[in-house]
Amino acid sequence: MGAAVSLPAISTRAAATAVVLVLVVGRAAVAADEWHPRATNAKPALSPSEIMFADALAHYCSALLAEGPDGIPVKSLPHLEDAFRLNPGQFDITIRLAGGYQVANRTNDLLHVLQTGCDRYPDNVGLRYYLASVYQTIGQYDKALAEYGTLVKRHPRNGAGYFGEAQAYMAAKDESSALASLEKGIGAVTNAEGLVAMSRQLGIAGLAGRNWDRAIKCFTIVRAGSPDDASGILNLLEAYLRKGDKQGIAALMRDLPEKYRDNARFSYVVARHFLGAGNFQEAVEYFEKVEKKQGGPLRGRDGLRDSVY
Repeated sequence: MGAAVSLPAISTRAAATAVVLVLVVGRAAVAADEWHPRATNAKPALSPSEIMFADALAHYCSALLAEGPDGIPVKSLPHLEDAFRLNPGQFDITIRLAGGYQVANRTNDLLHVLQTGCDRYPDNVGLRYYLASVYQTIGQYDKALAEYGTLVKRHPRNGAGYFGEAQAYMAAKDESSALASLEKGIGAVTNAEGLVAMSRQLGIAGLAGRNWDRAIKCFTIVRAGSPDDASGILNLLEAYLRKGDKQGIAALMRDLPEKYRDNARFSYVVARHFLGAGNFQEAVEYFEKVEKKQGGPLRGRDGLRDSVY
């Protein structure tokens, strides 16, 4: 039995054509060797596993050619299916065949191919996320969450699993679990940008829907993942103001990053937040900070100063 061989990278269809020709010539040489009288007791030029690999590669290259300039994967499905049957663990074949099944809406086949890929490459983040997202799309949230959970377990410092969990929980109308996944991820991962972005979106939706508790939770997560984010701080302040949570407001103002504490523009925006919520005393305090920085009274600011004095 020959050693395992990895599929070489193929970047152009011209290269694919060349590979097919080489394989055809090679297989012809094997046949000639087998038919020659002197080859009766000789070993085959290729082992069975190498011949199978060659067949798989030939079908894979034929699939690339079948896609044509449009790159439509459906046209290549018969060749990819043959390649997958001969070499089911090959990553490139798995990904291309999955893409073709997805375009063709062959969901069961898509799930089978992706599961096979995950079994062969259990630590591949992209494959498992793809599998989980398909389960999520068809409403099988328990299976999606199981796959996202595997990602979290195998890659606790990668945000993909937590992000997927939060999406699946939101799709399943389990908001508290979604926020818990985001919160857990923010404290664990090294790539928190996606988690911060999702938390921000949910927080903005919370403000729009007057769900102050959700907005506070989400923008607290945003602040944990991006503590110097001015928009996150202001949105959190607005949520506290709308809810009337004076303790939360005081804690937020006390813990402002240093670069915002003496910033006139930031103080002006904070003052407008207080004014909009009817907190006139606090608005006065922050307007005075602005004026102190500017060296004089506010002018031409939509009459805001006059409305609080």
